[in-house]
Formats: sequence, C-alpha cells, structure tokens
Amino acid sequence: MVEGAHHFIVPYQRMLELYEGLRGWISGPAVPTFIVDGLGGLGKLPIIPSYVKEEELPDGSGTTVKCRNYAGKTVEMPGLGRDYALPTHSN
Repeated sequence: MVEGAHHFIVPYQRMLELYEGLRGWISGPAVPTFIVDGLGGLGKLPIIPSYVKEEELPDGSGTTVKCRNYAGKTVEMPGLGRDYALPTHSN
C-alpha cells in the first residue's frame, strides 16, 4: 500500500455497484476497470462482475448457462453448457 493513498480504497461491493452503474449507459471502452493490486507479487487483478455462470441441471444431465445484463435481466441458455456439441450437417 502506498502511504497517503488510503482515501482511494473502495470496498469490493462498491466497486461492483459503480461498474454495473456505468455498464450499459456509456460506451464499453469508457467503462473504467477497477483494479486490486494483489499482495505478495500476485499482480494487478481486474474486479469485474460475473455476468455469465454455468450451473448443473437439477436432473444431473449436464449444465446450463445463465446470463444477466447490467440491468439485472436474466436469460438461461442451456445450449451453451458443458455438454454442448456443434450441430452436424448432412448434405
């Protein structure tokens, strides 16, 4: 930690709130990247929310992918799960 810079520290949840408050309202390249400097030489780590996550299906038959946008709207995309295979074409 740099001495005298403690007033720049932002809690993790607030970083996510700020990020998601900007995403969808301004151009993507203008959205700032919040960085945590990992201790012990881990390096600079971006703090970004998880918009996509893979989950097991309740029946154990595979996985589904759940996506959400900056506004909190969600959609389930089962075709993107772990067991996804490209469709085959026949002529």
